Amino acid sequence: MKTRPVCRPSFLKGVGTRVFKMMSIVFFLCTTIANSLQHSIKPTLATINVSGKDYQSDRYLSCPTSLQTSLRSRHLNAYSDRMAMIASISDEGIPEEEDIDTDYEVAKDQIYSEVKKLEDVFKTLLSRIFVHLAEYLKHKVAQSYLHLFIISPLGSGVGNLLNNRLNDRYITNKLGIPVDATPETFNLPYSKVDIPSSFIGKKPIRSWLIRSRSTNTNKAFILLHGWFGNMQSCLQFADTLSKLGCLDTHHILILDLHDDIGKSFETNIGLKGVTDIYDAAAYLQNELGVDQLSLYTQSISSLSALLFNEIVTKFKHNNGHLDHSVESACPYIKAMDSNILSKVAVDRIIMESPVANVRDHIVNASSDYVKWLTEQLLLSADGDGHHIDKLSLQTFLRNPETCAKVYIMQGSSDPITTTEMLHNELSKGILPSHVNIHLFRDGGHANLFNTCNTDYYYAIKRSIVGRNIWEILTGKGANTRIHKPDDLLQDLKY
Repeated sequence: MKTRPVCRPSFLKGVGTRVFKMMSIVFFLCTTIANSLQHSIKPTLATINVSGKDYQSDRYLSCPTSLQTSLRSRHLNAYSDRMAMIASISDEGIPEEEDIDTDYEVAKDQIYSEVKKLEDVFKTLLSRIFVHLAEYLKHKVAQSYLHLFIISPLGSGVGNLLNNRLNDRYITNKLGIPVDATPETFNLPYSKVDIPSSFIGKKPIRSWLIRSRSTNTNKAFILLHGWFGNMQSCLQFADTLSKLGCLDTHHILILDLHDDIGKSFETNIGLKGVTDIYDAAAYLQNELGVDQLSLYTQSISSLSALLFNEIVTKFKHNNGHLDHSVESACPYIKAMDSNILSKVAVDRIIMESPVANVRDHIVNASSDYVKWLTEQLLLSADGDGHHIDKLSLQTFLRNPETCAKVYIMQGSSDPITTTEMLHNELSKGILPSHVNIHLFRDGGHANLFNTCNTDYYYAIKRSIVGRNIWEILTGKGANTRIHKPDDLLQDLKY
C-alpha cells in the first residue's frame, strides 16, 4: 500500500533550510573551538618528567649492577640537561605557550557575526509572519462580529472601524489599486494638509487637498471613507470627478477619519464624523473661501453627512438657532461656530454603500442571547440610546429638501450594508419623494468602481452633471437606476 506524501507549505521549507544552515554553522564553530583548545594544551604534554620512569620493572632489574648504574646515570644526566634547557628558556623571557592565531580569531568573529545576523533575520521573519496572521484574523473577526466592534466595549481605540492605516493591502486589493496609491497615481496633483480641529482633545485631521484649476471657485467636494476604509478608498471617486471636469469648478478634499482620541463607539456610529465634516468646512471657508459643499461618503459616513446637513439646514431655517432634537442627536454642536454654519450650504450627498440604520447593525445577531447581550452593551455605551435611534436614513430623508439632494449607490453583493437592510429602512415609512437609487450587480461594499466601472461612471455623471440627449435616447447610464425600494430585492436585468 502506497503511503500518501506529506504536503508541507513552501514557507516552512524555507524556514527548515535556514534552521539547517544555522545549525551547521554553529556545529562548525563549536568543532573549531574544541580543536583550538586541544592544540593549546600540547605544550604542557611536551614537558615529560623523565625522573618518574619506572626503574623497578623486571627488564631493568635483570641487567647487571654496573649496567643499571650506567643507565640510571645516563637518564639522570639527560633529565638534568632538559631541565637546564627549560630553565634557560624561561630566563630569556620567552613564553611557554604557543602564540595566539590572530587569523583564526578574525575568522571566528566573522562566523559568529554571521550567525547573529541569521538569528536576527529568523526572528524578524517570524515576527512579520505573526503580524500578518494577526491582521488577517482581525480583518475577518471585525466583519463577522461587526455589532460588537461597533459598540467597542473595551474603550478608546479598540475596535475602531475607521482606523485603517494607509497602504493596507486588504483595502487596496479590494479596490484594485496599487498598495501605495495617492492622488498622483491618478495624475491628480495634491498637497498634504493637516486641518485644525475646533473640538477639545481632537487631533488635526490629515487630508489630501486637490485644488481646483479655478482659483476663484467657491465650491468643493469633501470625500469621506467609512468602515474598513481609508483615504485611498476615495481615490477612484476623485478620479471620476476629474474625468467629469469637476476640477474646473471644485476643489477636492479627502479626509482621514482615523481617530485615537475619545470613544471608539462615537466614531463607529458616525457622531465623530460630523465634527470632521465641520472642521473640513471651516478650513475650506477660511482658507479657500468655499461655501458650497458636495459630500461623497461611504458606509457609516453617510449618516455623518446627513446629520451635518440636518444641522446646517435647521440652523438656517430657525434663524441661527437649533431645536432640541438636533442637539440631542449630536452632542458636539455647542462647539460649532455659528458664522461657519450660516455661510456653508450642502448641494448634494452621494452615498456609496450607506449604513441604513445603526441600531439594526448592532442588534443584527443570530441568537437571542447575543442580541440581549448586545442591547445591554449598547445601553451602557449610549446611555438611553437617543443617539442611536436617530441615526437612520428614515430620520433624515423625511425632509423633502434632504431627500432631493441624496443619491444612493448600492452593491447587490454587499455583505456589510446589505440590500435587505437598505430596503427595510426605506420601506418603513412613506418618503416625500422618490429616492435616487443606483443598484450595481455584483457590487460589494464600497468597491463599486472596481466591480462596475462603466456603470459607476455614468451613475456619478447623472448625479452631478446630468445626462445628455444621446444618453437619454440610447438609455446609456440608466442600467443601474431604480425607482422604488422594492426593486432592491429583484434581480437586475441589463
